[in-house]
Amino acid sequence: MGAATHAAELHRAAGVPRAATRWTQQAADWAAQCQAVKAPELVLAVAPTPLTRREREVAQLAATGLTAKEIAERRCLSHRTVENHLARSCERARRPPQRAGRAPRPGPSPPSAGPEGAVAHARNMTCPIGITVIRCRAAPQGRYPPEKPTPQESPVPSARRLRLPLLALLASLAVLASACGDRGSSATADEGPTTTIDPDAPAEIPPGVTLVVGDQSGQIETPLRFAGLLDDLPYEVEFASFASGPLVNEAIAAGAVDLGGMGDTPALLSYASGLDTVVVGVRVTDGSGAAIVASSRSGITSLEDLDGARVAYTTGTNTHGLVLRALDSVGLTEDDVEQVDVPLTDLANVLTSGQADVAVVYEIFRAAFFEADPDAVVLAESNELVPTYSFLLAPRSSVEDPGKRAALEDLIGRIARAAEYVRAHEDEWIEEYFVGVMKQTPEAGRQAWNAYGASRWVEVGGQALADQQEQARLLNENGRLPEPVDLTRQFDPQYAARFSAAIERATAATDPESTTDPIDTTETSR
Repeated sequence: MGAATHAAELHRAAGVPRAATRWTQQAADWAAQCQAVKAPELVLAVAPTPLTRREREVAQLAATGLTAKEIAERRCLSHRTVENHLARSCERARRPPQRAGRAPRPGPSPPSAGPEGAVAHARNMTCPIGITVIRCRAAPQGRYPPEKPTPQESPVPSARRLRLPLLALLASLAVLASACGDRGSSATADEGPTTTIDPDAPAEIPPGVTLVVGDQSGQIETPLRFAGLLDDLPYEVEFASFASGPLVNEAIAAGAVDLGGMGDTPALLSYASGLDTVVVGVRVTDGSGAAIVASSRSGITSLEDLDGARVAYTTGTNTHGLVLRALDSVGLTEDDVEQVDVPLTDLANVLTSGQADVAVVYEIFRAAFFEADPDAVVLAESNELVPTYSFLLAPRSSVEDPGKRAALEDLIGRIARAAEYVRAHEDEWIEEYFVGVMKQTPEAGRQAWNAYGASRWVEVGGQALADQQEQARLLNENGRLPEPVDLTRQFDPQYAARFSAAIERATAATDPESTTDPIDTTETSR
């Protein structure tokens, strides 16, 4: 099934939509036959045919409550053309993706037939804005959320060049699913009351609890296995590996993940997109997890020189937030640069090949990059612009479930203990993770380990919340979010207290004085 979904993605990226549709349908057929399997491919394989750019634009306008006639006037289209766009889009999104093996949840009655019926339901729909999904709240008539202009294409190979981030793809489809009368199964940030829990209540794990953890590059699973802390679990844990934080968010949106690890930007966008996620752990690393680097050929020597430069960073990941902060520090915005939007693993490659002037280079790839371009210039280290955060997020539905909450408290305590074990066995860990998992040389692994420095848990709230609010402001001012976002609910103090206590209990058993407790001492969550 993974091969089928990958084939669909590559065909779609290469501009062959019919072949992409065939492979997507094949993956969906296989998913229907694999009822008991819980893999990311099963969650995400059944995405319908993506919207065209024009259909997506019309859907965004419909999300503000504009009629088909008003949309036609704004975009110089015929009334019938707009109706056709809405009708086709609704047909594509009428059956949103469902996790294999799970019966579809009953939704509201579908709107009245025809595109005007869909428009009538669009005022409270979820709509895609650039990199994420935003709930349109009382958008004034005649105004629609701003969308970033499409940058000039960068000369990246065709198999990657037009690949849409999966978050944006499913977000586009979620818009029309809402307009066509099925709001899906994921809870949103403004739905339902918050459950009050007793912070002193004992955590009892009932039989039969299973947690699914959204991981990146084994950053959560590998330390736990290395420390032997997955051998005596009183519950089941399944790890699903994703290439970036936005993809972990997609799994949360699909109801497939109970805990996800990610960097600051995707953690923020998780909540801003309408997902009712809760921060259950925050880690900050003393060292620099990444750097903004200019190639020696570019002639760029400072952040002030970025005006007009081709800058490589991945939309919706922590590299995106880092670039926004760097630009803001010298009075620039995203409109002043040309984004080269490629997967995280290709950022250093496009800089080496000359397809970008500047890129965010992760510490794990720094040694290899500077070997190829020893005269490259480091414009800023990540920790010079903002603390290097990693977040653990859980959907509110999981933390409000007493059994899952108890299991999550235990697991997060084990994550903290595993980090201390890693610190006490650093030579073996470098060989296990950097060499064995990340395929680096021992020398490069040692360099990355030293550069990351010590990590520690910090308050859920406080400075972390303030820094996240600042990044939300930058996303809004750069047109990536249509309105300001208040993240207070995501940093829920009652859950922060419980999970902080779980960490303290777990680490006190090994070293009560220790403040070095990285969830992931290997690389920055993205």
